[in-house]
This record gives sequence, structure tokens and C-alpha cells, in this order.
Amino acid sequence: MKNVSDQLFLSYIISIIAGIPLVLGIIILVAPLIIIAGTMHINPTILIKTMFVFAVAFYLVKFFSKYQFIENGIVGLGIGTLMLMKFNWSPLLSIIIGMSIFAALFLLLKFNTFFWIKTILFSLIITTGIYLVLYSSRGISPVENKVWKICVFVIFLIENIYVRCCTWVDNFDNMEEGRNENIKSQHIFTNEKIYEKENYDNRGDNHAHTDGEDAQKLNWFSGTKNKDELKKRYHDLQKIYHPDNQAGDITVSQQIQEEYNLLCKRYENSNSI
Repeated sequence: MKNVSDQLFLSYIISIIAGIPLVLGIIILVAPLIIIAGTMHINPTILIKTMFVFAVAFYLVKFFSKYQFIENGIVGLGIGTLMLMKFNWSPLLSIIIGMSIFAALFLLLKFNTFFWIKTILFSLIITTGIYLVLYSSRGISPVENKVWKICVFVIFLIENIYVRCCTWVDNFDNMEEGRNENIKSQHIFTNEKIYEKENYDNRGDNHAHTDGEDAQKLNWFSGTKNKDELKKRYHDLQKIYHPDNQAGDITVSQQIQEEYNLLCKRYENSNSI
């Protein structure tokens, strides 16, 4: 957990300002590019083309950073194709190498060091590719101003690293949220099971307690086989123990009444089944 926390902290540092919205951060990066273009009197057409490429790169980097399996798959496919076409390796070996690269990129991302290596390396590769598309001799906006080209390269590189780190932080937050939801669900499930077990145990205790009390109460009507015999025994007993009688006992009369009510309910329940 400490490694993940360190990685999260470092990601925010590389992302320039912790918690800053991604789009706002890109605007902050673009502003110096516009200022430099105005200062160096760069052709507006070149600036517009640069900004367009900048925007496309932003969304592509964000997409591939979010869906690592696509980016890793493209890298694996590219290396496998290179082995096949450039070095004339066998198709099977090229496929194995490509799949190995694909799997290795996933596994190595668990390590902080490789996270930074991949982030910086891929950012350099993408930035170099964009630079060549824009300013090479066959690029869409070749210019002679070296200072402008260096500024664009640096800002593009920062953009790549920034977007990758911000996207990683978002993914980390989503994973943490999902993990917290799972923990919460597990706690709820565990508490429900504990509650059910306690209720079950309490019901068992109550039943045992009730059965024990019932066993003690089933003295006055022992031997009765049906409801009619039960009623006859009840009236006979109340004639003796009812408090209104001379030899009556209120405690005994109440016990007789409780037992009679209990047995009546049992007969009713048995008849309803």
C-alpha cells in the first residue's frame, strides 16, 4: 500500500499541480506556446496546425493511458511485426515476442520504477513522432526557427507526461473507489450474516426456553387427547382453583389459564394445517 501511495504522490508532483483539472492543465501548457508564437512572429497557419496536432495528441494520449491494454497491444503488435518484416523472423516467433511484450508491459506496471520508465519513454517516443510529423522536411509545417521547434518539443513532452499521470491518478481513484465499495459490501454482507446468526441463536434460545417452560406448564392437562377433553379439564380445574372459590388460588388459576390458552393455540394450529 505504501508503494501505491508513493506512486500516487509522485504522479501528482509530475502533474504539476495536485488536483488541477486535466483540461485546465492543458490550457496552462498551451498558453506559453501561444505567447512564444506571438513573440517570435510565427506564421498563424503554423500555430493553428500545431495546436490541432496538440489537441489530437492530447485525446490520443488520454485514451491510450486510460486503456492500457490497447496501448500495450499496439506496442506488442508493432514489435512483432517489426521482427517479422524487418528481420525476417518466423511468424510464430514474432507472435510469441509480440504477446510477451504485451504481457510484460502489464506486469511491469505494478512496479513504481517501470511506471516512470514507461511514462517518460512513451512520452519521448510520441513527442518525437509528433515533432517529425510537424517539422521534418516532409512534415506538415516545416519551419527554420530552432527555438520554436525546441519549445514545441518541450511543451509536447510535458503534455504527454502530464496527461499520462493525470489519467493514472483518475484510474487509481476509480480502483480505490471500487475497492472501498467492495469492502463496504463485504462488511454489509458480514454484518447481515452475523445478524442472521444472532437472530437464529436467539430464536433457538427462545424456543429452548419456551419448550422448557411449556414442559413445566403441561402438568394440569396431562392425559387430555383432544380439545373437548381439554375444555372439560379446564372447567373442572377452575371450579377448584378459581380465586372466587373458597379454596381458590390466583397463582394456580393463572397457570391453568396460561396452559389452557397455549394448548388451545396448538390445537388450532394443528387443525389449520
